[in-house]
Amino acid sequence: MITKIQQDNKEDSIELLRIICMIWIISGHICGFVSMDYLMGKNVSLNYLVDLFCFIGGDIANNIFFLIMGYNLIEKNFKIKRILKIWYKCFFYSVLSWMILFAFNNEMFTLENIFAMLLPIANNTWWFASTYIVILLIAPIINKLVYESDKKDVYKYVVIMLLIFAAFSIFLSWLRDSNYIYISAIVYMIGGMIKKYKIRAKVNCIHICACLGGVTLISAPILSRLNQNPLMFIWGPFKIPMIILGIFIFLGIVGSNIHISKWVKYFSISVFEVYLLHNGPLLSLIVELFGIDKVSHNSMIYPFLILSSSVLIFVFGSIIAHIRMLLFHKMNKEKLEVVIIDKMEKLVERASTFSINIFFWLFKYKKE
Repeated sequence: MITKIQQDNKEDSIELLRIICMIWIISGHICGFVSMDYLMGKNVSLNYLVDLFCFIGGDIANNIFFLIMGYNLIEKNFKIKRILKIWYKCFFYSVLSWMILFAFNNEMFTLENIFAMLLPIANNTWWFASTYIVILLIAPIINKLVYESDKKDVYKYVVIMLLIFAAFSIFLSWLRDSNYIYISAIVYMIGGMIKKYKIRAKVNCIHICACLGGVTLISAPILSRLNQNPLMFIWGPFKIPMIILGIFIFLGIVGSNIHISKWVKYFSISVFEVYLLHNGPLLSLIVELFGIDKVSHNSMIYPFLILSSSVLIFVFGSIIAHIRMLLFHKMNKEKLEVVIIDKMEKLVERASTFSINIFFWLFKYKKE
C-alpha cells in the first residue's frame, strides 16, 4: 500500500542502501566475470541460485542508484562542479588503474592504452559514470518538468515513456541494448517524484527478501532450460521488471527509521570511488588476486567466496578512497582537490562564455 507522509525520515537509510547496492554490484561483476555465459543451459543448484541472485541484484542496484540521484537532486540547482568532480575522480582512478596494470605487466604501454587511460569518459570506461554525467546535464530540464507539472501529468509522462521504451525495445535491438540514458532519465524522474510527493511504501525487510527470493527461484528453472535468453526483454539492468523491483526496495528502505553509525557513514561517502576502482580495467586483476577464477563453480565454498570477496573489495576500495582524500587534503592547506576543481570550473565557464559570444557574433554577422 502506497501512502503519503508529512515528514521525511532521516536519510541514514539511503546511505546504508548505497553500501548494500555497491556490494551487490561488486558481486554481480565477479559472478559475471566467472560465469560469462550468464547461466544459460545449466542445471539449477545452490551456486547457480547465488549467481542468479547476484546478477539480478546488480541490475536492481543500478536502478536504485539513479532513484537516489533523482531523490537527492530534484530540488537542487544545476552546478557544473558536480560534473567536474565526477570527471576528476574518473580521471584519477583511470590513471591509477592503468598504472597498476602496466606495473603488473597485465597491459602493454601502447598509444591506444594511453588514450584509454587519459580519456576514460570519452572511452566509456565506466558506462555508469558516463551516463551519470549526461543525466546531470539534463537534470535541470527534468527537475523543471516535475515541479511545474501537475502530479497526474507527471505520472502520465513516466508511464507513457516507459510504455514507449517497452514497445520499441521489443522491435529495435539497438534501443534495447543502448537504452541507458533514456531509461536512466525516467528512473531519475521517478526518484524525484518520490521526493516531491513524499511517497512511501509499507514494506519491510521480510517483504523485500521474499520478493527477491521469489524472483530468483522463478527465474532459475526457466533460464536453466534455455540455450538462448528470450528474457532479454525483461531481465537486465534497465528492464521494466528490474526498475519495479528497484522502486519497491527503495520505497521500503527510504520509509524506514534506520540510524546508522559513524562507520557506515565513513564507508558510504566512498561508494562511487569503490565502483571506479573495482570495475573497469582492474576487474580481471582483482578476480585473479582473490583467486575467484581458480575456484570451481560447483565448489561448496563458492557462495562464501563471492560474498566475502565482495565485502573485502568494498572495504579495501573504501580505504584506498579515503587515503586519496587524506593525501590530497594534506598536500595543500587549501585542499588541492578543491583548488583543482575550482580552476576547472572557471575554465569551463570561460570556454562556455567564449562559445556563446562566438555563436551570437556569427548569428549577428549572418543576419547583417
